[in-house]
Amino acid sequence: MCSTRYNFQMDPGFKDDWLAFMSKIVVRLDKGEAEYEGRSFSKSPDVLLDEIEEELLDVAGWSFIMWKRIKEIRAALEHLPKDAEASPTITDRVVNALETVATAVKDKISPFDYTIPYQPKDDAGDE
Repeated sequence: MCSTRYNFQMDPGFKDDWLAFMSKIVVRLDKGEAEYEGRSFSKSPDVLLDEIEEELLDVAGWSFIMWKRIKEIRAALEHLPKDAEASPTITDRVVNALETVATAVKDKISPFDYTIPYQPKDDAGDE
């Protein structure tokens, strides 16, 4: 069991990050108020629970997609030689893989619509 606790006071960016996070929540609440014309506060608790359940399922689904992508990137990175930093070709592949994930998440494409740009070396050691 891990007993390490995150020390927020040691994180100089914590307050700014928290305020940025909360401002995004305010934007979402304003958008919801405009979309639902204030009806959210008059919905019954069971309807609100259904809404929360749907949102949590969305978060879990997107988390799984991201987990799969990270898992595949890590698998591709395991095949890189130890001196990968010295090889711009390998570095470019890693950057391309990470950019692919970032773009896919931004564009919310299907988890099956992307590839990891990794090609293993042939037996001669050439790329």
